[in-house]
Amino acid sequence: MKITNNKELGKALKNKEESILIEGDLANKVIRIKATGKLAWGITIAAISTSVAAILLKTSSGGLATPITSAAIFTSAPAAIAVLGPAAAKSAIVIAISGGGVGVLHALRKYEVIEQGAKLLKLKKK
Repeated sequence: MKITNNKELGKALKNKEESILIEGDLANKVIRIKATGKLAWGITIAAISTSVAAILLKTSSGGLATPITSAAIFTSAPAAIAVLGPAAAKSAIVIAISGGGVGVLHALRKYEVIEQGAKLLKLKKK
């Protein structure tokens, strides 16, 4: 499955696609997410979980769908930003929301990189 944005990746992970081809700037963000060490990942996923829960609560409680801005991420997930950087942290949050929760980020980290190039990343389910 060919992926070019965070929402498509979240849905592909939720659907447990066997292989995923990521193109564009998203490829670099996914590499940052996948390359995070175990200890840093624990801190990062906790921060992302809090952000995702707050956003999902706001949208499910009758609020309008809130765009996920860099300002919102700076205030809700500073630990994730410190580890991943602002662009990858924002991507991780949108991927999690699109996939129905942070479980899809855990799933993403379990995919194997089978090809990597400039703005190209091919993943296969282990």
